[in-house]
Amino acid sequence: MQILENIAYHFYARGIFPRKKMKTLIRDGYIRYISSFLYDPMEKELSAVVLSKSGNREDSWEYENWELDYSSKEQKISKELFHLFESRTLEEGEEEQDDYKVFKNPEIIELKALIKKLHNEIREQEDNFTMALQELLPTSRNWRQAARIISDMKQISLQKKITDKIKEKKGVFSKLWDFLKYDGYLFPDFSGPIMVAYKKITSGAKREQLGRYDWALEHPEIYDIYELIQAKTAISKAFGSIFFEREDVFLEVLKKEFHALAYSTAVLLYSAKRWESRPWEQPDKDEEVPFWISLEELASPAAWAAAWQMNPVQIEEFLNHFFKISLAIQESLYQTLLKSFFDYNQKFERNIQVFEFVEKIKKLIRSEEDKYEEDIFQEQKKGMETDPFWSDYMRFIPESRWKLLVDTWWNSLSWEALGMGARWLDQEQRWEKRIIDYESYIDEKKFFEQVESLSKGFIAIFCPQKWNAS
Repeated sequence: MQILENIAYHFYARGIFPRKKMKTLIRDGYIRYISSFLYDPMEKELSAVVLSKSGNREDSWEYENWELDYSSKEQKISKELFHLFESRTLEEGEEEQDDYKVFKNPEIIELKALIKKLHNEIREQEDNFTMALQELLPTSRNWRQAARIISDMKQISLQKKITDKIKEKKGVFSKLWDFLKYDGYLFPDFSGPIMVAYKKITSGAKREQLGRYDWALEHPEIYDIYELIQAKTAISKAFGSIFFEREDVFLEVLKKEFHALAYSTAVLLYSAKRWESRPWEQPDKDEEVPFWISLEELASPAAWAAAWQMNPVQIEEFLNHFFKISLAIQESLYQTLLKSFFDYNQKFERNIQVFEFVEKIKKLIRSEEDKYEEDIFQEQKKGMETDPFWSDYMRFIPESRWKLLVDTWWNSLSWEALGMGARWLDQEQRWEKRIIDYESYIDEKKFFEQVESLSKGFIAIFCPQKWNAS
């Protein structure tokens, strides 16, 4: 979940994800509500004014008062579901993930204060901007002029210029990717009317797309950020073409001056393109899953943002898949295997006593030869292949990976059997695991953490083998 939250809140801070999208992700259980990003009393008041005109209840739904708002929605939700929603909501005093440890609601910022912050940020980074952009346009007077020219160039011209420069001079590749990585102009701790306009600009929208927010560009500091973003977008798109059209150049330069963001972005872009045409197929002979880098590093928010700038439509579709299947690995994959196991053992009652559970599972986990019972494997495989969510993928998974997946699950279950019971919840159509020895359980690696090496295959992150050649 932390990976998903990092991506979602980073996209929200950039202005790529609107508030309505974030609400949907929270409601559907993909991420938790973190008030230090989303709480905005002023915006709620403004929404109430708009509501009286539009009558759209959904737009005014705020999560800081989740119980009242959730129960007052048109579709009445039973109170039994409150605890599910509450678990997705971080309350004050709870420990948040590492990136968001400071818990405070966003501060309303005035235009003058924002301009002052931008002025200081630009002044501190000016040399870095100049160093990166004047590598491409050495005759430009300053980084501002270079950024303006770059954003106005035709993509094919910019692509050729970047290709020539990164081949000719060592270090240009790294400087350009450091420039693409920079996001010091984002201020996730602030909210207010000016931030609504500012996020529209940081999302990468062109001036003609800003509409009523165009007025913000009258301020030089905000206009500087606009030109900076437009230059980043243009360079990103050019690199996106280089990945596929001049792969020889990309590999040659990457070997000489490896840049993690460049590699991760290229892998996500390749995977998104591959997912569009053959989503469930396993790697072919010329492809591989990049196991040498962790999924969290590979799918970093910065890489997703850079890839999104290159191809917004394709990347957003792939990101939606990434969210869905990441949550499914964490929850439904385990439940599907568990249900198959209990369906296999017909003697189990719906409310299973702990001692019965332990005794029966001990007999089924291993035979005397320390091997798994083959019929249990086949029952679980059959359950996976007929499952509405997993069936498409399971038809393409090789036998070796299937065995590894179930082996991981059984190893996890063999420990959990000593401290857990289970019962079937008819209304929710899932098995509820009742933790007996909770303190011991939380110190152990859970199933979805143990399948890290498998999860990349499920999420469909692949790349050509030659990209990983030493």
